[in-house]
Amino acid sequence: MDKIKLLVSISDFRMGGAQKIVTDFVNNVDANKFEIHLLTFFDSQGENTFYSSLSNQVQVHRLDWKGFLDIPNWFKTIKLISVVKPDLVFSHLYFSNTVTRCLKMLFGYKVVTVEHNTYVNKTKSQKIVDQMLAHLTSRIVAVSSGVADFTAKQEGISPDKFYVIPNGVNLVELKDQVNEQSLAEVRAGLGLKDNEKLVITIGQMIKQKNHSLLIEAFSDFKKEHPEYRLLILGDGILRDELQKQIVASSLEDVVFMPGLKKQVGPYLAAADFFVLPSKFEGFGIVCIEAMALGLPVISTEITGPNQYIKDRQNGLFTNGDPSDLKEKMSQLANLGESEMGKFREQAIKTADEFAIDKVVRKYESLFLGVLGSKLS
Repeated sequence: MDKIKLLVSISDFRMGGAQKIVTDFVNNVDANKFEIHLLTFFDSQGENTFYSSLSNQVQVHRLDWKGFLDIPNWFKTIKLISVVKPDLVFSHLYFSNTVTRCLKMLFGYKVVTVEHNTYVNKTKSQKIVDQMLAHLTSRIVAVSSGVADFTAKQEGISPDKFYVIPNGVNLVELKDQVNEQSLAEVRAGLGLKDNEKLVITIGQMIKQKNHSLLIEAFSDFKKEHPEYRLLILGDGILRDELQKQIVASSLEDVVFMPGLKKQVGPYLAAADFFVLPSKFEGFGIVCIEAMALGLPVISTEITGPNQYIKDRQNGLFTNGDPSDLKEKMSQLANLGESEMGKFREQAIKTADEFAIDKVVRKYESLFLGVLGSKLS
């Protein structure tokens, strides 16, 4: 049988959660079964991207759209798709989902899209477009059952259209990033002394990620646990605002914000536990990455983490109040070595369930099902 031509599309390829998921996916698809193409719509010039992390089995197509009214790029995309002739388009994020589903009417390929999050900020027009284009979509994958339920209700789409597949983590790659040298470099780079410990979070500096809650809680937590430092990996429009909060709380010597890091493994391995203070998520892939390296996770009780965090076994839930988050951090900090060891063991066991190869095989099975009539 000829290889299935799979076109994976995403709006942009800057460093972010959805983009990392796509990178791991295309690098692990069975190249004996699929001819793999990656299409990105916005070029993201001057930004950190994942292009250099792609394997040789991925054929990359980079466009430079300016928006939905960019007529020349509509024609460029039509020309590109006519050359690739995909059997199936696997699309991520709103812009990509919209363009590829509209063009399905010209080419007749199958479309599978992904809902990565509970997108509470979608405009009315975006909801209407998604509802209309759902009829051109073979399946809508949701990264958790909570995302499926939320999206079906918000956009008036039949629940039968959804298929739940969780995000996957390249556990081998993540663990290969960690060794004595990389750990030593991270601790030295942060200026950590041997007796100092580390709380870590990873995420864009946007309101959704709610870093201000963690900084406020950490300010009180540190009064009882002066040996701890806080590391915030990521960047975004709220960086200056968060820096002002840090200075106002006299935490500038103990809270570090070194920006985006393509390899997060050594930073996670250098930490003692992970905190996800988000207001909402779809899945929370950073929690699984943390767990894979043995970190217990404290998270707000939101969609995604509520499906794999087992309270008081591999992590703790917080109600999102600063005093409660401070208390949960203290609970982990006060654990004895044996108790912490049990948390770490359960965290690693949980992460193993989301290994990238297991998740990719689920997608491949879904694709074959969607293409069943076409392949026969």
